[in-house]
Amino acid sequence: MPTTLTLPRSLVPSVMIGLNSFTAPAVAFAEKQHLHLVDRERLARRGAGHHLYDVLGIDRTVT
Repeated sequence: MPTTLTLPRSLVPSVMIGLNSFTAPAVAFAEKQHLHLVDRERLARRGAGHHLYDVLGIDRTVT
């Protein structure tokens, strides 16, 4: 039986997906709220099989 790792909510990224790009005010808001924005380019990378954390530039190592 596989083991499921449950992460604390503080370690789970919040993601906003858009089908094109984001306006400067949206980017500024996302930075203040610690949101990860996924635009068309990042969505294509994810669709091509890249791990979500790699697409978002999140370090996956657990210390």
